[in-house]
Amino acid sequence: MKQIGLVIISALLLTQTLQACWIYSTPQERVNRADMIAIVELVGQSGTVDKGEYFVGRDQSKTYMRKDTVWEVKVDQVIKGFHIGESLHILTDGMRDNKVKMSTDFYLDEEMDQYAIVYLNSRKEGYYVEEPADVVLLKQIIDGDLEATLQQENLLDKPLRSEQTQEDWVIYQQLLLELEEERQGLFSIKIREGIDNLYHFLEQIG
Repeated sequence: MKQIGLVIISALLLTQTLQACWIYSTPQERVNRADMIAIVELVGQSGTVDKGEYFVGRDQSKTYMRKDTVWEVKVDQVIKGFHIGESLHILTDGMRDNKVKMSTDFYLDEEMDQYAIVYLNSRKEGYYVEEPADVVLLKQIIDGDLEATLQQENLLDKPLRSEQTQEDWVIYQQLLLELEEERQGLFSIKIREGIDNLYHFLEQIG
C-alpha cells in the first residue's frame, strides 16, 4: 500500500514539475522583456543548432548531444527591435529526434499554422521563442495596416490559451500600438486615447 501511495505522490509531483516549466508572465512583462516583437509568416524548419552534451543515467556516465530547432519566417513588420530583410531565422528549444526529451521542448509548426505575432529573446545562438505564450496566432496579415492586423477579430478561430484571455489581447494590442507609435515617432489621437483608457483600467484593477 505504501508503494502505491509513493507512486501516486511521485506522479503528482512530476505533473506539477511539468506544469511549472512555463512560468507565464503578464502581457506587459512579455512586451517589456522581448528583444524583438514581429508579425511573421511561417515558412518552415530550416535547420538545427547544437546545445552541447547532456549527462544522463544514475552514474551520469552516458552523454547525449541535444539540439534546438531553427525555423525560417517571413517578416511582415517589426514592432519592437530592429531587423533588415524579409527573412528571419528563429529558434525553439528541442528537436524532435533528441534522445533526451525535456518538458520545455516545443516546435513552432505545432504552435503556429501560418501567421503570428512572435515575442523573441536574444541568446548567443540567435532569437528564441521562449514559450508557447510568445506566439499569438493570427488569421492573416493585413499588409500595411498594423491596427487592422492587431484587431481581436483577426485572432485565429480557436480558443485562446488560458493565459491569453480576451482582456490580455486588448492589453497586447494597446501596448504594441504604443511601441509602434514610439518607433515611428508618430502621434495618433486614437491610439493615445486607447492607451490612456488602458492605463486607467489597470489602475482600477490594481
